[in-house]
Amino acid sequence: MDRPGGATSKARQLDNLVEVPGGHVGTDPYRRWGPIFHWTWQLVHLPLWGNPGGSFDKRDVVVIDSVGNHELYREGPFTAQSALARQRSIVREIGTDGLKEFLRKREIESSRIGSVVATSGELSESEEALLSLRLWWNRIRGIR
Repeated sequence: MDRPGGATSKARQLDNLVEVPGGHVGTDPYRRWGPIFHWTWQLVHLPLWGNPGGSFDKRDVVVIDSVGNHELYREGPFTAQSALARQRSIVREIGTDGLKEFLRKREIESSRIGSVVATSGELSESEEALLSLRLWWNRIRGIR
């Protein structure tokens, strides 16, 4: 789940924060189900298995701006170890190419290339009939 170019306007507190030119790279615990479900799951399964966090031990790698107000890029979820490896790789790439070039490359990679499908603006006979029926019904009910 890659989201280049302003994924959210509110950056969270990140773990393992590393400063890079123009921003920071960190890992964000994957909170798909929310904190209440997460901690309930932890408490219920701790006595049963000893390590209940396996399914919750996921992290996203996040790039934020230098002020820390905006998320610029998010990738994940990864396991904790692979998130750290991916974070190091992103830090190395941003250090080499720069933040703008890194984001541009990710945007190009996530873009889709192919034929563009556009409607002609013409309605089929069945679509015209449904539209006429809907307009007639709205006129009867007094909706314009």
